Amino acid sequence: MAEMSLLPIGVDYTDLAAGESRTRCYSANLHGTDTPLVLLHGAGADSALISYAGVLTSFAPHRRVVAPDLPGYGASALPPGAVPDIGWYVDWVEHLCRAMGLDRIDLGGLSLGGFIALQTALDRPGLVRRLVLINPAGLSETLPWMWWRDGWHTIHGPTARQCAPRSDSAVPQHGWDFGASSAIEPP
Repeated sequence: MAEMSLLPIGVDYTDLAAGESRTRCYSANLHGTDTPLVLLHGAGADSALISYAGVLTSFAPHRRVVAPDLPGYGASALPPGAVPDIGWYVDWVEHLCRAMGLDRIDLGGLSLGGFIALQTALDRPGLVRRLVLINPAGLSETLPWMWWRDGWHTIHGPTARQCAPRSDSAVPQHGWDFGASSAIEPP
C-alpha cells in the first residue's frame, strides 16, 4: 500500500460510512481514555493529512484523535447529488461520530472546518464538550460561506450575528469573545 508509507508513524486510516458519505478518517491512539478529539480541516486543504499530519500524534498521548477528510475532499466521496450546506455538514459530523461509536467529543476546526465545528456545537450541544476554532470561516456579516468554492455560490450559512449568543449573554454584542482561551465550552 503506497498510501500507508505517506502516513506519519502512529497514524492509521479507515473508511467509514457516515450517513450517505464514505469518509476517510485518519486516527491516532484508538484506545485513548480521555474525550476523543475530532479535527476538521479547511476548504483550501485537500485532505485532513495536509492540515493535521504533523500534530495528530502530538494530541494523542491520552486520547483518541481523529481527522476525517470532509466529504468531497481528499479520499472522502461526496454523495451523488449532495449539495453540502452547513446543516448537511453538521448532520455528517453526527453520523461520523455515531459510526465511530463516539457520543461526546472535543471538536476542532480550521477555516471551513471551524465553521462546521461551531455550527455543530450550536446545533448538537450534547455531542460537543469543548470547541477549538482556528481561523474559522462563516463568521462574516457579508460573505456567503462558500464564496471561494465556485464563485458566488447560492448556499449561505449563518452570519456572525446569527451565531452570536443572545443579548442577555456576557459575550459582547459584536460576536464571540474568545479571550485568551484556546478552547471554549459551547453555549
